[in-house]
Amino acid sequence: MSSSAAAPSESIVSKSFRDVGRPDVIKWDVFPVRDGERTALTFEGSQVGGRHGAWLMTDMGLEVNGVDFPSTCLWFDTAPAVVDVTIRTADRRLHVYNIWDSGVGANSQAWTSGMLVENLPNGRRYRCNDIGLHGAFDSVIFKLERVGNHDVLELKASSQA
Repeated sequence: MSSSAAAPSESIVSKSFRDVGRPDVIKWDVFPVRDGERTALTFEGSQVGGRHGAWLMTDMGLEVNGVDFPSTCLWFDTAPAVVDVTIRTADRRLHVYNIWDSGVGANSQAWTSGMLVENLPNGRRYRCNDIGLHGAFDSVIFKLERVGNHDVLELKASSQA
């Protein structure tokens, strides 16, 4: 998967979906966070074959269920129902995109992959598509929510400066 050196500062809209009139499909989301903030990733469903999941990264790494990682791939079929993620960041950005494995190794960022991103009161829900312009965006569905005491950051499709 990607590294923070190439990480965008704002969410990236899927060009392939935009070109067919779907400017709402995000290829790579940038979620505003604070250093030390706790989030919970909850998988809500997966409706297609193969493995599906989420990739997360910050500029300084993540603590996932008590273990430190520079980035992490969380799979619907093997992750706990709720994954505790503590943010380590200087630039206040959590990078998010969907991943899948159809039997030949992990994949992401395909020409027609993307996510419908729904703002929630304390986070975001991601409805993901792996391949194809006519997907139902149900390859995997997960949400990221802030946990505990926190000041609610403004949630929008692009990151804050």
